[in-house]
Amino acid sequence: MGTRVWLWERVAGVLAAGLVTLIFLAGGCERIELITYDWRMRWFAEPPSPRIVIVAIDNPSLKELAAWPWPRTVYARAIRTLSASGAAVIGVDIDFSTPREPRDDHELALAVKKSGRVVLATFHDQRELAGGAVIEYANLPYPELQASARGFGSINLPVDADGALRRAPVTADFLGDRGWSFAVEVARNSRGATSREVQMSEDGRLRIEDATVRLGDALDSYIRFFGGPSTFPVVSFADVLKGRVDPALFAGKVVLIGATSLELQDLRHTPFGGLMPGVEIQANAIETVLAGSGYSRTRTAVVLGGIAAILGAWTLALVALGVWRQRDTARRLRVIGALGTVFLCTVAGLALSQFRGFVFLDVTPLTATAAAQVATSLIAGYWLAERRVEFQSGNLLALYRMSEVGRHHTTLERIVDLFFTQTQHLLGVDLLGMDLWDESAHQFKTRVMKDAGGFRSPPPLATYEEVLNRVMTRGLPVWAADLSDALRADGGRGPRLRSSLFLPMVAQNRTIGGLHVHRVRSLSFSEDEVKTLLTLTTQVAFHIENGYLLEEIQALFQRSLEAFSTALDFKDNETGGHSQRVVAYTLEVGQRLGVSGPDLDVMGQGALLHDIGKIAVPDRVLLKPGKLSDEEWIIMRKHPETGYQMLKTIQIPEPIATIVRHHHERFDGAGYPLGLRGEQIALGARIFSVADLYDAMSSDRPYRKALPMDRVIAELTRASGTQLDPDVVRAFFAIPPSVLAQVRTAVQDGLLNRRIA
Repeated sequence: MGTRVWLWERVAGVLAAGLVTLIFLAGGCERIELITYDWRMRWFAEPPSPRIVIVAIDNPSLKELAAWPWPRTVYARAIRTLSASGAAVIGVDIDFSTPREPRDDHELALAVKKSGRVVLATFHDQRELAGGAVIEYANLPYPELQASARGFGSINLPVDADGALRRAPVTADFLGDRGWSFAVEVARNSRGATSREVQMSEDGRLRIEDATVRLGDALDSYIRFFGGPSTFPVVSFADVLKGRVDPALFAGKVVLIGATSLELQDLRHTPFGGLMPGVEIQANAIETVLAGSGYSRTRTAVVLGGIAAILGAWTLALVALGVWRQRDTARRLRVIGALGTVFLCTVAGLALSQFRGFVFLDVTPLTATAAAQVATSLIAGYWLAERRVEFQSGNLLALYRMSEVGRHHTTLERIVDLFFTQTQHLLGVDLLGMDLWDESAHQFKTRVMKDAGGFRSPPPLATYEEVLNRVMTRGLPVWAADLSDALRADGGRGPRLRSSLFLPMVAQNRTIGGLHVHRVRSLSFSEDEVKTLLTLTTQVAFHIENGYLLEEIQALFQRSLEAFSTALDFKDNETGGHSQRVVAYTLEVGQRLGVSGPDLDVMGQGALLHDIGKIAVPDRVLLKPGKLSDEEWIIMRKHPETGYQMLKTIQIPEPIATIVRHHHERFDGAGYPLGLRGEQIALGARIFSVADLYDAMSSDRPYRKALPMDRVIAELTRASGTQLDPDVVRAFFAIPPSVLAQVRTAVQDGLLNRRIA
């Protein structure tokens, strides 16, 4: 591949990387990235430590205890029970912002104060008014309870683009004051922290007493989920209150109180799929802090640097391995594929190793960039570097296509058109001519010429007759240059043709003509090109010669059929020319029904031979002037099957024999010999039935004159749908009367000429 192609391939690679960058910056990769994050989270999930227990406000608790919402004395009793059990910290994920019964509120505050280890939940929000003003509000515990608690923290969790919860901010602002989130506050108190001062470094390291926790961005820390729902130990709130739980379960543990009942509508989507109660999500967030490490997401600048690094590394790898210097296309593609696999595996491995180290690396834009580089190189390598291989395979394809011509009887123009198309593609030929020798007239009689604009009138033979005669005489190719101004491309209006090659067309050891190709370029034809053209020309000559022989055989076959049919007409006392007229009518209707080519020929030949089975019918039956007896009718009705078997014996094609077999079937199924109906009857036989009935009624017979045309039309209409196919009848009626009259006249003239001869 040349330097220019290499540069364009790299430009495409840069544009692809730029497109990935724009999509990434616009957030187009986020949903896919979150899916990959969830996969990684599930893959690397580890069981949590046994230091957190959840006291669930579940459906059994709602049924067993007082009507919801419960009196705050219920919570006071639970806190006293948990404190007496030795719980290290009690985190309460319940809204106590609104004061209620003063006595109940005071009892709860006293229980919290006496415990000295309760952390309460808060939440806050912002609302934008119609004028654009923003109001911030926070739901804090009522003042007495707030003053009694060990601490409080925000339970607000941001929702990602797909509606799932994955992040837990480390800190939160409470009406202008900065404080901890609920998870961090509970974790701090479990470690015995006494100060509420926020101590967090710029790289996301949080200091809690003598421990350091890596959480990443204070506003965008990813929770380290340890599993799906019920990963942490869960006990029913009612069981705790009724003393049905061993107090040792809570000793030294972080105990969280929160709702898990579906009725309380505190369920959220998480990376593990399904719905998880908010208190369990908080438990995962607390365990993340206590475990000492959460997931920190790489910054945008790092991802953009990774995209640039992949682009540069791919370019250097292609240069270092000399990919574009490889002449073996298959080897080049294998190298690109292997290199691309290495790059993609490296990106995936880096993302997994980083995740193992609690770094959330955006793998989607990096993988897309690597894949785009591989794709551009593969496309360029296949599309451009394969041109040489395509040329070679095109040479073989041209030989195959020209050989295929011999399998089908086709026209000379079709052969020339195909030959020109192949040589134009392979050899850059601008003009092609073919001159066929007529042995009987001793001159070139059939002359065809074609260029890119189509078929054109050949110039006077004198333009190149001398060269053509030399080719015919010697039987060898002759190269010529600048023959004449008469030979120009584009129908004679284009540039002068500078290089010409004349080749003999040899078939059956006989030269049947000459073929010549011309190019605008003054570049002579190479030895390989001459060999290719000689091979193609020999095939063309062979097919043309076979075509002539086939036409002669078909003409002889048709004349034999006509002679035999005429003899049958006279034996059966048919009016002279009956079979020829029926054939002509059949062909007219067939064309109007869309039949053409060999299928139309089959219909005509089948109609011509329709009564061949009558050869086996005795003359006493066939020529009987009166009505046939039942026994004689049985004999007569056998002639379609007899004719079919006769034609099969001499290997007449099945479609022709089938028309003979079906020509007495009726559209309504009442015909013979098979009792077929509708489209079960061959189309040629259905058409013949209409043509035969029309000719029988419109021709003079020995026993009557021809019926008037209106009577003929009425009879055909009456038989439509019963004896005859209605579609065929309509097609027959579409034939102009003048055409029907011309058919009758032409057949009559033909019979007269044969009698004179």
